[in-house]
Amino acid sequence: MIVRQATYSDIPSIMQFIDENWKKGHILSVDREFFEWQYGTKQGLLNAIVAYDKEGILYGIKLYIPFNSYEVCDVMGSLWKTIRSEDVFLGMHLSEEFDRVNIHNFCGGCGLSKKAIKFSKLIGEFTGTMKHYYRLNDLEEYKIAIVNNKYIPEIRSGMDIELLPLPTIEMFKKWLGVDILVTHTPVKDYGYIQHRYYEHPIYTYSVWGIRHGDLCRSVIITREVEYKNARVLKIVDFIGYDEDIIGISIALDKLMKSKNYEYVDFYLYGIKDDIMKQSGMILREDNTNVIPNYFEPFVQENIDLNFSTNFREGFRIYRGDGDQDRPSVPRNK
Repeated sequence: MIVRQATYSDIPSIMQFIDENWKKGHILSVDREFFEWQYGTKQGLLNAIVAYDKEGILYGIKLYIPFNSYEVCDVMGSLWKTIRSEDVFLGMHLSEEFDRVNIHNFCGGCGLSKKAIKFSKLIGEFTGTMKHYYRLNDLEEYKIAIVNNKYIPEIRSGMDIELLPLPTIEMFKKWLGVDILVTHTPVKDYGYIQHRYYEHPIYTYSVWGIRHGDLCRSVIITREVEYKNARVLKIVDFIGYDEDIIGISIALDKLMKSKNYEYVDFYLYGIKDDIMKQSGMILREDNTNVIPNYFEPFVQENIDLNFSTNFREGFRIYRGDGDQDRPSVPRNK
């Protein structure tokens, strides 16, 4: 079995492999432009490891997304799949080649299946479940959420917080220096942020500076989602200082009312519970209320997102990391 880093010439084989062995008609199997945007590099390589037999049949792939371009990078796995072959350790060999071509500090995976979690535990990785926070808009009727207990915590602090739109990477750089980008692990550099959020070929993201008076040193990144004429707001990423989240719901309430969002929600791991409590968002701990995560297609259920990493503490994971906030439905071209 030949295991190596993939190049652009491998794209047709990888897309066919995904279509046949992952999901028929998946966007990564039919939209080459999007595939290249997500995994392509300027060097003509792909952020992917492939395994072929001597006849050129593809038996395994491991796709991944680097957070930065540093010599020792942080990276998140995306899609990892093998099919039955003579090499019973093929998944491990894909991982070994990934480690060889990517000298990394942090490495993780988000949205893992139960099978993937078992494998992660087997190789000694730390696993867990992201916490799902949300805040409801005060509405009489909800179409996307199922609300049996309409609890909206009062916010007593954060009156001076303003969400400052940062519509360009230049404005982002103006407010957030490199010293802020390296505050937490994994470290996301300007190139990643520009490519991931400002240059997404399908989704439209909004980048908001969390402004306290003249100070703005943290951002949230959001995406609006609509279903049957109802809308919600997803916080997909956060960069900056955790304490800047305290009282943010004052500003979020204004945004929800102006846009008529049913709720704003936030999947995360690594921010302390007391800070999130002071933010004005509440933790979804049971199924009393249903705060959907999947919209392609829409699933009116609560969803737990599992993760694994080579770290055990001192890291952050958000919904936008890896490919958890990635289109699943092919575009109509």
